Amino acid sequence: RIAAAEAWLAGYLIERGGRAQLARIGQDAQAVGICTRMLHRARPRAGIRVEIVPGSFPRRTEWVLDLT
Repeated sequence: RIAAAEAWLAGYLIERGGRAQLARIGQDAQAVGICTRMLHRARPRAGIRVEIVPGSFPRRTEWVLDLT
């Protein structure tokens, strides 16, 4: 299951240019049956880093996959 979540997450970010807001990722993952806990476990395995959007209030978090 974690491998499937990892593959979905990497594909999801690639389709979006390598970056997406965590809230949106969570919504879309749940729509395809991936729970939040599995998503968070898959993130480091897929090489995805977390970035805080500077100056955002309330704070927004993005997950970023390097495409280079």
